[in-house]
Amino acid sequence: MRYLAFTREAGAAWTDGQGITGQLRLEQHAAFMDTLAEMGFALFADPLSAMEQGRRLGVKGQWAMPLSLS
Repeated sequence: MRYLAFTREAGAAWTDGQGITGQLRLEQHAAFMDTLAEMGFALFADPLSAMEQGRRLGVKGQWAMPLSLS
C-alpha cells in the first residue's frame, strides 16, 4: 500500500496571528477533515512546527497516486 504526505501553506483566507482556532469556518473545515478520515483517505493532518501557516496531510491507498513532474 502506498502512503504520501503533502505539505501546503494556508490560502488567502488565512488570518495571520489568529492561529487555527481563530480562523473563519473552522467548524466546517473540521467536519470535512473528519469525513476524509472516516473514508480512510486522510491518515493525519496537522500543523508543521514553527510554521503558523504550514500544514501536513497524509493519505493512503488508491488516493496515493504517483506524481509525474514532467
